[in-house]
Amino acid sequence: VQELRLECATPISCEEVALGEITGLAEMAAFSFTIAEPTTVLLRLESDEFSFSNKLELYRISGQEDQLISTAETFGEVVRLNMFSLAPGTYIAVGMEADGTVTGHYGLAMQWIRNECAMALGCEEDQGASINSLAEMDNYAVDGEPGSHAIFRVRAAVSGIQPLVEVYDQSGALLYSQSTSSGVVRIQHEFTGESPRVFILVMDEAGNRVGDYGISIQLLKESCATSLACSEDITGTIGELAEMDAFTFMANQGSRLAVRARSIANSFEGWLELYDEEGALLATEQSVSGLARLDYFPLPYSGRYYLLYMEKEGNELDNYGLSLQLVSPSCTMGEVSCGMVLSSNLPHPAAMDAWRINSEGGGLILIKGYSPAGSEVGLALELYTQAGQPVEAQSMGGNILSLWAEVPPNEDLVLLAMDDNGLQTGSYQLSIALLSSSACVSPMACGETLTASLSAVPQMAVYSIAAGNGARILARARTQNGADNISVELYSRSERLDVRTGSLPRLEYTLGSDGPYFLAVSGLGTAGSTPIYTGLQVLNNFSCGQPIGYNDSLTFNLGQYAAMAAFNFQGSEGDVGIGQFTGTIPGFNARFELYNAAGERIGLQNSFGSGARLDFTLPADGPYKLLAMEADGDPGSYNGLCLQKVNPGFDAREITDGSMETASITLPAEMDVFNYWGTAGEVFSVEAASLAQSFNPYIEFYNPDGIMIASGQGLATAEILEQLIQSTGWHTLLVRDGDFRDAGAYVLNLMVPATAEFSEKSSLRVAPNPVLATLYAGIGLTEGGVVGLSLTDINGRACTFVQRGWLAEGEHSLEIDVSALPAGVYICVLEVEGEVVAREKVLVAH
Repeated sequence: VQELRLECATPISCEEVALGEITGLAEMAAFSFTIAEPTTVLLRLESDEFSFSNKLELYRISGQEDQLISTAETFGEVVRLNMFSLAPGTYIAVGMEADGTVTGHYGLAMQWIRNECAMALGCEEDQGASINSLAEMDNYAVDGEPGSHAIFRVRAAVSGIQPLVEVYDQSGALLYSQSTSSGVVRIQHEFTGESPRVFILVMDEAGNRVGDYGISIQLLKESCATSLACSEDITGTIGELAEMDAFTFMANQGSRLAVRARSIANSFEGWLELYDEEGALLATEQSVSGLARLDYFPLPYSGRYYLLYMEKEGNELDNYGLSLQLVSPSCTMGEVSCGMVLSSNLPHPAAMDAWRINSEGGGLILIKGYSPAGSEVGLALELYTQAGQPVEAQSMGGNILSLWAEVPPNEDLVLLAMDDNGLQTGSYQLSIALLSSSACVSPMACGETLTASLSAVPQMAVYSIAAGNGARILARARTQNGADNISVELYSRSERLDVRTGSLPRLEYTLGSDGPYFLAVSGLGTAGSTPIYTGLQVLNNFSCGQPIGYNDSLTFNLGQYAAMAAFNFQGSEGDVGIGQFTGTIPGFNARFELYNAAGERIGLQNSFGSGARLDFTLPADGPYKLLAMEADGDPGSYNGLCLQKVNPGFDAREITDGSMETASITLPAEMDVFNYWGTAGEVFSVEAASLAQSFNPYIEFYNPDGIMIASGQGLATAEILEQLIQSTGWHTLLVRDGDFRDAGAYVLNLMVPATAEFSEKSSLRVAPNPVLATLYAGIGLTEGGVVGLSLTDINGRACTFVQRGWLAEGEHSLEIDVSALPAGVYICVLEVEGEVVAREKVLVAH
């Protein structure tokens, strides 16, 4: 029995949860309250027993006749009475199990849509709270000016309540009701003059779960948001479930907005929202790989805008970084110009820096960015016109970033610099070059080697090349130590054509149209603050380089690192030739290249140890170019170069049988050639004898087709003996120093020496050979006899007779005075008992 009298009911106030237990069959629980003015009253009843059929009855107690106002019941779910604009008076709410057959604990919650029953929240407030009881409802009040907009978010903790959110106006009318089984509840509201305050009720939808939740209130109002400048980087914290952080900024109509934000620990999925001053949503963006990026262009009006950042699902907490940038020349950190190296720092995750660049005459702009050692920044660059339009650009990444683009003239461009993923902080450097600016570019001629002293890694040396259509260029670059990595890039007026990197990058390219063209040289890593040397050759430009002909020898210097020397000659189809390039500095590694009229390489020889020899057969008539350089890019002075032709076709010195030529090698790499008419079947012998201590002759013999058929070398004398000639025609004899390095005089003798079966009973040795005045002949006899010793010319005619007499068995030494004899080759003849037993060639050199 439940009497509807106040003394038989438990008083209950607004925002209260009455907890109790139905312990007996048919038991009822009564609760009383009084309202003094029309009020929206919400009642909920829920039991912890699944089979409990919740039933609520509401009575008005008048003192005369009590009246049942409303009743509701459910099976296994929360029961609810929503009494809108309930009249003033005293009421009793009776809760029970509908069938009276189930017992259990219960909770009865009541809320009034009244100021004194709600917790007031500010216009930018994030609150953590809990549902701790069955049927509990939490009530919050939020104020707003007419026309202002607000966003409400509620998120339950994991394994907690399933939130139901209801919003009421001041009259108690229900405006919104939204629930979720997972995720965040979000409601957006515009305040009106009739109701500048709203009430937000948060509860578990089923009424039977408890747990923590977060509620976030955000009004789009200047005083309720953090003001940001037109270029600002900040950090913040999402510290409560459902939290939203609001920012406001001023912008001009037509401006471009760029915003980046990310969770520092990469623990949540960020969400950005952009609103205009009237609360209209303009754009949203969610994070990708932790980074949220919102771009809006053009902004529709001049005035105030609002930006909200939150974790999309509202259930993760973390610190974050946010950067806002209005892309405008008036909203930058400073100006970057040609030649300067700008250093800056990204202090926060997601940070962006803005820099101003004047485009001067327009055309192609090159931008280099560098993240030095110790900085984790993966640099990204974006370029915009002064109106905020993106400039179409291409880039090449890494810790050194290259960006190039065509830009209009006379504009203040805006360059944005940032970490690519928005996660890393640290320092970076920037450098630019405008190819239309004389302050940025230096002219470079064919054959030049220029030096650029760069102060930091991203700084560039840019050279303009006045080369025409079809020119084939070759560029090399290196630093002094030869270990630093360098980048060499080739650009036209509108695009990058090629790039080469390394400690000695080599860029070879055929230009497609009239210039100008540009080489951009910069260091990579350790090559940031050291001079960089760059050499240039145009391989099919034969006005560039030194002329040289067959049988020419010369010396030249490679005065700079990366230098190359070019030599041009006219050749004919079928020419068989030898080019020799020798460096005289110890450790010099010569590299020798041959190019045809089109600038195509048709020959290459590398050496490791001073000299490079290039043998070639020319495929066509035309000009040819020899390119000489140190293989590792080192400089070298007094280098020797010689060009010779070894098949007939030019006027070389002629030699014949029995002739003797005295000649000299005076330059490193020099070669002498002689023409010899050979007859098929003839036996050819030749000797080259050095007249200088350091000169070690080397001889080569070529047939009329330019094919080498014999060679000889020695420390003091080189010879080719009894070479059978296969074909009749002009043959070529080439004489050089053995290592192409030393100079000296020599005597060249052609002869066909007589041959005989010499006796084993005697021996003959002559010294010195070559001889200047006195020749000493050592004679060894195994038995005594009459001995004759004489000198003949190479044709066997006697020149001098030394002795004819009897000598005993053993060793003997005889002297021959040759001071009166002409210089040349002679034969020292030993006779025993009238028989020639030994011959030795002797070179007389005065």
